[in-house]
Amino acid sequence: MTVGERIAARRKELHMTQEELAQMLGYKTKSSINKIERDASGVPMDKVEDIAAALHCDAGYLMGWEKAKVPVMREDDSWYMTTEEMELLRCWREATDTERENIAFLLREHNMPKPVKKSYKRKDFYERQN
Repeated sequence: MTVGERIAARRKELHMTQEELAQMLGYKTKSSINKIERDASGVPMDKVEDIAAALHCDAGYLMGWEKAKVPVMREDDSWYMTTEEMELLRCWREATDTERENIAFLLREHNMPKPVKKSYKRKDFYERQN
């Protein structure tokens, strides 16, 4: 499997479009992602870590250096989604507006923290819970 094929496969596993990935990486259009996935252009080395972070996987996996796809914790203690969390995200993305409102209601009823757009390190998340 080529680097481009691994990127495309991982993006599809996350039910992410080329447009969404391009936007996350600061590209104006999906054409750059399309070229990378078709191996028509190499992956810019300065984008490898960004692509891996956007796809919630290890850069070594994308480049073909490692077999592990999704580490639970990186060396710098930054948080990556588990397989179960990725499945929940996939379900959220496929949910209707009404289903999302129901989920939000359930979270509020159980005093769960509201979803935030900021990324937290795992230890920060647990500190907020206490």
